[in-house]
Amino acid sequence: MTDLELATGLNKSSLYNTFGSKEELFAQAIQRYAEKRFALVENVLAGGQDGLDDVHRALDAQHAESRSEWGVQGCLAVNSMAELGQRESCMDGISSDYRRQLGEMIRLPLNRAVAKGEMSADQVEHAATLLVSLTFGLGVLMRSGAPGASIDAHFDAMHAMVESWRIGKRRRK
Repeated sequence: MTDLELATGLNKSSLYNTFGSKEELFAQAIQRYAEKRFALVENVLAGGQDGLDDVHRALDAQHAESRSEWGVQGCLAVNSMAELGQRESCMDGISSDYRRQLGEMIRLPLNRAVAKGEMSADQVEHAATLLVSLTFGLGVLMRSGAPGASIDAHFDAMHAMVESWRIGKRRRK
């Protein structure tokens, strides 16, 4: 709380009056982070028209981010879920909501891929679930200090996996 007092210029009683507890302050901070984060992710996943190529673009964006100064630290939400898990009540709904929202966003380009005939409808649920899991796993890898070449290899494998879902002859370059 002392760090928050210094950073915000507010005293502890003001912070407690506003948020009620440290846990609630943290929960609201994570919620705000998730909203900001999903706005960026949604821009890539919802704004496209290209189905599987949109998934590849999202992976490319995540890959580029993994090399950024703050990206190396991993995702705040993923880090918090991994560190706090079920030990902290403030993480109860946040974890499941975050996974659900990410899955919903990932389904958007996958559903476009089905509409374009790039993949079959029966692949979507498993593909979305797998991409959510791999996204979380990459966050943990980044946070754990995995070398860049290792991160690169994981992204290459994810691109190959996404490409393996494609029906027909057109392949990503």
